[in-house]
Amino acid sequence: MTIGERIGALRRAAGLSQERLAEQLGVSRQAIGKWESGSSLPGVDNLQELARALGVSCDELITGEKAPSGEDAEPAEGTVALESVRALLDGQAEAQQRTGRAHRWVAAALAFLACAAAAACVFIAVHTSGRLNYFSNKIGGLEAAVAGLDSTIDSTIDARVAGIENSLQQQASLIASFDFHYGSPGWNAAWVPLSVSVLPKAYQPGMSAAFTLFPSGGDAVIVQGNPDGGNGFGGELKIPLEADYSDFILSVSFTGPDGSVQSEELLRETDFVRGYRALVQVAPREFTISHSALGPDTDQVWRVGGEFELSIERGYQDTSPYPVAAQADLVVGGKVVQTAEVDVSLFSDFADQPSQDEPATFMSGGSFYASFEIGSYEIAGPDEVEIIARVTENTGSVITASHHF
Repeated sequence: MTIGERIGALRRAAGLSQERLAEQLGVSRQAIGKWESGSSLPGVDNLQELARALGVSCDELITGEKAPSGEDAEPAEGTVALESVRALLDGQAEAQQRTGRAHRWVAAALAFLACAAAAACVFIAVHTSGRLNYFSNKIGGLEAAVAGLDSTIDSTIDARVAGIENSLQQQASLIASFDFHYGSPGWNAAWVPLSVSVLPKAYQPGMSAAFTLFPSGGDAVIVQGNPDGGNGFGGELKIPLEADYSDFILSVSFTGPDGSVQSEELLRETDFVRGYRALVQVAPREFTISHSALGPDTDQVWRVGGEFELSIERGYQDTSPYPVAAQADLVVGGKVVQTAEVDVSLFSDFADQPSQDEPATFMSGGSFYASFEIGSYEIAGPDEVEIIARVTENTGSVITASHHF
């Protein structure tokens, strides 16, 4: 877990919003967001206040490892002190400065060599054009060699920085190993089963674990971890196929025998629900909504009806359901006045063709057309007209979509 991810986890564990934490530190909410996303790091001056607001020490905030209790306690083996992090950051800045100076020196040397070679080429060109081509090729080779050297330097620096960051993340992590598996939603299921297992890096007898789902909206769900017979913990969770769980985070919290709690993010999913649910849209295509007055003392009569388009896109998972039936209602003045069946058998035709030699192929999506007969209705205006579509999947679940004029 990076420092930014740890800041976010500790903030949530403390029940603080980004705005509330920013107020306590005297910084902007955008600064908190940048720290948590990793696009920037808090300054050394901010680390003390940030650690105090989150109820941890500076070293625990940076490494994720709690310091031993007592004023004279030595730092635990493998921890990174604040001074070490500062030296690391200063070293990286100094390395970047040295690299910048080296690049400038190489550029100056290249410019000098290019000028010298150009002068030589001009002199030699007076005697023979063949020699000019020779030196031009040499210059091109020199430029390519310098460019390759520059790329090698950048790659080496990037690799070393990445190695340092990865080492710090591994050092700060609470987890020795983590595994997860999504099951099949099953027939008419409204959720996807998720099996998880974790092995803590520093197991203690009497330790317990809990898994928490943080959806992009709605309430978090906590599931108690079950000991696996060794030093690990497992859990069975249910991911609801709801809009709130389109994006979610799964974390684990370890509670030690002394009551201390440490948390770490395990899994982050985006656009999850779209993998298991179809996307349905309905819209008029050649549709009529027009009116005429019967007389000065009567309501207006509107002519309503025509063709509409139903667009269906299956979930992107290989095992996602497929539509087997669809229909649409024409609602006028709050009442269903017509119902049209929509032929979506193409999805079933694709799904029914597997054999031993040819596995099943699934239609990913398409547009289907149907129409309502044009009728006359007494309404106040077009805003009382609506098309509501219902698509039934092979699991029995029904997905609705509507278009309001």
